[in-house]
Amino acid sequence: MLVFSKNKDILCCMRIYITGGSGSGKTTLAKAVATRKGVSYLDLDAVKWINDAGKRFIDSRTVSERKEIIAGFISKNSEWICDGVYYHDWIDAILENVDFVIVLRVGRWRRHYRCIKRAFYNESLRTMSIRALWDLLCWDHKYDTIYWPILKNKLDKAGVSYKIVRSNNIKKLSNLIDFTKF
Repeated sequence: MLVFSKNKDILCCMRIYITGGSGSGKTTLAKAVATRKGVSYLDLDAVKWINDAGKRFIDSRTVSERKEIIAGFISKNSEWICDGVYYHDWIDAILENVDFVIVLRVGRWRRHYRCIKRAFYNESLRTMSIRALWDLLCWDHKYDTIYWPILKNKLDKAGVSYKIVRSNNIKKLSNLIDFTKF
């Protein structure tokens, strides 16, 4: 079920996938919307990566494990919001069940700054090695030219509705969503 808000800019629906480059504000927005609406939230980083003893982004789950976690989440929740930067086949169940996708387009250098800041100031990420941070920044540097076009093509082929949002202010963006229409 898709419902436009009064300003016709932001779409409200029951199952949302929020995506964008690393540091674009996906998780911040997804958590804010899920909390405000009271719907289930799934962090696709937590699906892909095993968080063992505080070591994040080192060991990843198998594709079949990821698909199983996503399938279980979807089957247990009629309304949900998930976020991630992923475009791989293991998120196909998300794309097959999503009502709408929000794509956060934030400038590359702003995203890089946020990733660096997060790595040094966020308790849960402080264990990230300099090498892991460098790998993240290198991957994200290619997001706009390589990875986003792959996801866009996948969304277009699947006929999934999406809105590209260019905003650096996630708090303002979360307040624009018309929650009365959910």
